[in-house]
Amino acid sequence: MPRGICPGVIHSLLVVMIKQTQKSSGFYTAKTTPYCVSEPAITEVQIHQQWKKLHFPVDFITVDGTPIMVVDGGTHNLNAGPDFRNATVLINGKIEHGDVEIHQDERGWSDHGHHNDPRYKNVIVHVVTHLSKSRSFRSFQFSPNYTIVLAEPPDSETGQENDSEFWCKTEPMPSHGGELLESLGWQRIHQKARVLSQRLQNRRTEDVWYRTLLRVLGYSQNTVQMEQVTTQVPFRVASEISLHGSPENVAAFVLGLTGLAEHFDIAVPFWDIAVSQYQLQSFSYFHWRPLRSHPQNHPVLRLYLLFRNLPKLHEISQLSPNEITAQMLLRQLHTSITIPEKYQKYFPAKTASLGKSRALEVVVNLWMPFYLARNHHNADDILREWSHDLPPLPVYAALQRFIEETTWKKVLPGRQLHPLTLQGLLWLRHHYCSEKLCELCPVLQETGC
Repeated sequence: MPRGICPGVIHSLLVVMIKQTQKSSGFYTAKTTPYCVSEPAITEVQIHQQWKKLHFPVDFITVDGTPIMVVDGGTHNLNAGPDFRNATVLINGKIEHGDVEIHQDERGWSDHGHHNDPRYKNVIVHVVTHLSKSRSFRSFQFSPNYTIVLAEPPDSETGQENDSEFWCKTEPMPSHGGELLESLGWQRIHQKARVLSQRLQNRRTEDVWYRTLLRVLGYSQNTVQMEQVTTQVPFRVASEISLHGSPENVAAFVLGLTGLAEHFDIAVPFWDIAVSQYQLQSFSYFHWRPLRSHPQNHPVLRLYLLFRNLPKLHEISQLSPNEITAQMLLRQLHTSITIPEKYQKYFPAKTASLGKSRALEVVVNLWMPFYLARNHHNADDILREWSHDLPPLPVYAALQRFIEETTWKKVLPGRQLHPLTLQGLLWLRHHYCSEKLCELCPVLQETGC
């Protein structure tokens, strides 16, 4: 019996026909159709190649009628065991992780003894191109939960097979896309507030704030390293250093703490005194990852600025939107302090400065979520109104490339965005675009495109 739609076929048998659809040209979507079976025409090696060529995520319907989405088809396993490792499947709104096994028909699962082989216990998807006539699917009690029938790939001459792209590369962007990004930005702010709320339940407020501030000042390259400073120099010690140390002593403390003094063989007596008094240890000079972009971003300068201004920064963190405007807050954070001449040659720059852009990031990533966390998210409307006065932020280089490669550039033509819009774009890119979860994308769901 030839492949194709045949009169009288049993309609309860559902299989997957992979093809490009008009609804979402940016990724492959599975369609179902009655299917007449015959002996498989392709080998398992060819099925492997076909599976690897699919542009995930892909929607499927299993042979028992269950709709699933294979978010990630897994990594091809060249050793003994399942054909693909660490696949990701979305079923009934729940993410499941497991392996994928491929056969020409479903009998291969038991014929190859996989049901008695512990190496196959994590298989969640069984991919075949053919269902045998002799036995029904439901009689295979040892088969994985989700068995799908993969149709042969379309003829290349038809032009149906195209490279996968993000949805926003192929679909027109809605006119209110900027508003959606701002809404996603607030979701990101609230998520950070929830994390802070959990930490505040078990730790002192100033300790949680201090730790988060160090992370924000570290950029992605030094986030962990800066956070580790809080274990060596807790908030109480940092406050005493900041209150009672002269500029020279603070500079010596930072050089000793960061390992620069030992690396360059510099005498820093104040650090030696602090080590004895507070039982401190220095980090290795190679502990840090100096940023390539600008000397002001070096963690040594950030730490000097922190230990010079800690009481002031802590005081600002406790203000509410009713007590300080956005512009006033930024002016308070935007500071520049000269390094003492005695130690200038050991620092990356002669001044330590928290520029306007970084001050804005401190507001968005720390001050706003911290305010919501302390007020149990009951001040959302006040904070939203307050945030309207925040100036735009320059778009990071990686995000700018992302915008230019997609139709977001029609909605976001400038190189500066409101901080909440930027947060939304970061959220979207990280959670959906980078993972190619196009059908879960809130922009797609909101617009219906």
